[in-house]
Amino acid sequence: MIKIKNLTKSFSVNEETIMALDHVNLDIQKGEVYGIIGLSGAGKSTLLRCLSTLEQPDSGSIEIEGKDIFKLSGNDLRKFRSNIGVVFQGYHLLMQRNAYDNISFPLKIRKEPKEKIAARVNELFQFVGLQGKERVYPSKLSGGQRQRVAIARALATNPSLLLFDEPTSALDAVTTKQILKLIKEINEHYHVTIIIITHEIGVIKNVCDKVAVLNYGKVVEEGTVEEVLNNPQSDITKMLLGKELII
Repeated sequence: MIKIKNLTKSFSVNEETIMALDHVNLDIQKGEVYGIIGLSGAGKSTLLRCLSTLEQPDSGSIEIEGKDIFKLSGNDLRKFRSNIGVVFQGYHLLMQRNAYDNISFPLKIRKEPKEKIAARVNELFQFVGLQGKERVYPSKLSGGQRQRVAIARALATNPSLLLFDEPTSALDAVTTKQILKLIKEINEHYHVTIIIITHEIGVIKNVCDKVAVLNYGKVVEEGTVEEVLNNPQSDITKMLLGKELII
């Protein structure tokens, strides 16, 4: 279980304090696909960076399996980070390395045996549907193929938590459908907890079990996808759904 308690994070911009996260509280169950949605500037990416310990909050905590991740250090922090896979917006692939080397990179950092690396990487090429693209460089891959490489790389270390930052924002409709299907398959096959940051309501509808709506750093609505989308309570949720606002 992931427990986010009173998480607060602010930034100073041009001598003005911007509250990116304002006392955020969320509970995410093991094995769930959990969506976090909001408009640009809602605090979604800051929350993802906190979850991956790339950002330290001003106050509050994130507990994963009972451990406060911001109190970890040394080997414990490295072990925690190796148990999280992150698929960044824009892929963040190593452009001077081919698809095989991109996916194997986190395993090489862990100094896994070559035979183990080869077996795992070949398994992932099969799973994400990229057979035959092992020696192809990112510049020669389509957007959907790059995303598949990024997903396979995030899965390489067998993480228990997978974080997606706007996984379909740069993809066309057909490729988006394929990537969402792959995310579902990952959840079912590897039993990994998945958190998806998005501004697209279709992503939430198609793959998520639960959803939280962020607006100006606050959670304004949360619940099962069916509850929230069928009976939206906040104006921002209605806006995201394209419904008429009640003013």
